[in-house]
Amino acid sequence: MIRVVLPAHLRNMAKVGKEVTLAVDGAPTQRSVLDALEAEYPMLHESPDAKLPDEVVSGKEPYYVIGAMAGG
Repeated sequence: MIRVVLPAHLRNMAKVGKEVTLAVDGAPTQRSVLDALEAEYPMLHESPDAKLPDEVVSGKEPYYVIGAMAGG
């Protein structure tokens, strides 16, 4: 099992605590962990062509651009 710590906005989307555990098929690589995360929590991954929520389209809610972060 791989332990994964999610940032607050992803925890809110997935409705989970700070940390989740994932079973990874095959070699434990970054790709296999991300694949397992997306399989277990599909709400964390959408196509770039997915329609924006009505609240964003209407201007009621902003569209957030979140920069990638690295580190531990």
